Order: sequence, then C-alpha cells, then structure tokens
Amino acid sequence: MSGNETSLIRLDAFTQALAEATTIPEIKNLADQADLFRQWLKKQKVGREAQNTGAIMCLQAQRKLGGMLGEQIQWGGDRKSSLHDAILKLDDLGIEPTASHRWQKLAEIPEKDFREFIADYQEAEDEITTAALVRFWSKKTITPLTETVPLPVGKFSVITIDPPWRYGTLKNLDSRRVAAPYPEMSFEQLSMLDIPAADNCLFWLWTTNAFIHDALHLLEAWEFGYKTIMTWFKERIGVGYWLRGETEHCLLATRGNPKISHETAITTHLKVKSQNHSRKPDEFYEIVETLCGQATELTHLEMFAREKRKGWATWGNQITNE
Repeated sequence: MSGNETSLIRLDAFTQALAEATTIPEIKNLADQADLFRQWLKKQKVGREAQNTGAIMCLQAQRKLGGMLGEQIQWGGDRKSSLHDAILKLDDLGIEPTASHRWQKLAEIPEKDFREFIADYQEAEDEITTAALVRFWSKKTITPLTETVPLPVGKFSVITIDPPWRYGTLKNLDSRRVAAPYPEMSFEQLSMLDIPAADNCLFWLWTTNAFIHDALHLLEAWEFGYKTIMTWFKERIGVGYWLRGETEHCLLATRGNPKISHETAITTHLKVKSQNHSRKPDEFYEIVETLCGQATELTHLEMFAREKRKGWATWGNQITNE
C-alpha cells in the first residue's frame, strides 16, 4: 500500500474521530496528533498529496477547536468574564492565546470556502498550510492597504517594516498599554501585504514581545527565511500584562542571497532610550546602513514609516514630514 493510500485511510478515520469528539481537550488531542502526523509525512518525503492529507487533518481539527473556543471562552465584554479569566482558562487547556485567536479565525471561514481552498490547492499540487488558507480567505474578504496607498515603484534589496499589530482588548486593559496613534491591522490583513522585495533581500521585521509568534508566521507568509533577532533595550520600563515591557525586537530575515558587510561587528543588543510612541531609534537605521550599505530610494524601503528618512524610500499612511 502506498503512502498516499495510507494517508487517505487515516484521513477517513480521523474525520470520523473528529466528528465524534465533543470536548475541547478531545479535539485538542486530535489536533496535536494531526500536527505530528503532518510533520512525520513531511519528513518521510512521501509526496505532496500525502503531505497535504496530514495538513487537511490538522486544519479540520483547528477549525473545530476554534469554533468551540469561540463559544466557550469569552474575551471580556460582560460582568462575568475578563481577559485575565480567559487567559487562565486557556492556560489550563495548554493553549496559547495567539493560537486560540488564529484557530477562531480559521473557524470563521465558511465550510464551502474551506472546501474550495482544499480543492484548488490539491488540483494545483500546492502545499496546504495554515498560512496558505489565511491568504486564500483574505483575498476573498480584505482590501489590501496597498490599493489605497500605492507602494513605491521597483524592488528593494533592504526593507524594514514596523507593522501596526492588532492588540484588540489588550490595548486599554487596565491602562496596561496606551492606544496606538495609527490604525491597527490583523494578522490576516498583514499577510496580504505585497512586499516589494528584490530576489536578494535583507528584511527587518519589528515586533513586540506579544507578537513574536505571529511575526515568525508572517515571515513564512511573505516567503522570507528567519536568520536572527536583535533586541532593543529601551532603558525605560513600559507596560505589559504578564511582565512589564522594557524591550522590543527586530527579526532579521532574508530572501535569496543578500550580501552584507562584515567590516564592523554588529551585536544583537541595541541599548538606546526610547522616544516617541513606536518611533525606532536612529541608531537602528545606522546599523542597517552599516550592514547593507548607504541607503538610496532605489534600494532601501521603510514600510509603515512615520517620517521621511534621508536616502530611504518610505511607505505608509502616517508619514508626517512630507
């Protein structure tokens, strides 16, 4: 019996078991098993059809799990529940809040659209992943920001981006975080962005502690390979739910084979006092230019820029000094 036949038999049995599961722990266990099976199939190199079978199993379980989480765990909004209570419940279930949010979003996709996605990707023999499903659904429902604020013309070999992460109810929870002065975007909206990267591109992605997991998934959605991380110590204690924040991070990733200079040793530690909300330190841009060469508007792009920067192309709807 071939690997494809074996995986299809497992898919039938899994679908039946998933239909009979009635509690979050049962479905979580099935989702974990499906993910392990998907990873095993990928390592066995049994072919795209069999690998996609494991991915379908995983997505089916995550969608059902997301639907039940959405019904049973409330994220604030009434007198009987709070974000803190919801996080504690998720912790008891061994589920991270970011995973819960993503699964609930997957559950919102209508079944007919989910089946259309599966059929399209199977016919094209493309790899089925969570990120691929998010992109598929987003194209149906979201108008990309680039349609209202056109990107600069051309492809860039150096790109920095500081996404307006969506904090949702965390934003004003007991004054733990001030409201952002710019429009926030969901993971799905961010994943739809057209990144104008050259074939060989060095990519810098800013993230707060709360969104490191999502940031790594965005790199996958945008087809960049993660390399390392730089941590900015702001020398000022900020806000936070579990711990008070004093750091922010910038993920360094690549596409292709970009060249960098090794003449100056650059460390993963950036210690500079923070200034205005969300403004990145000038020292960061100096590091980028030290590694990647002098900025020009043909090679260096800052996305979600707050201000114009000498030599850089900029993009965003919050640029104040034009």
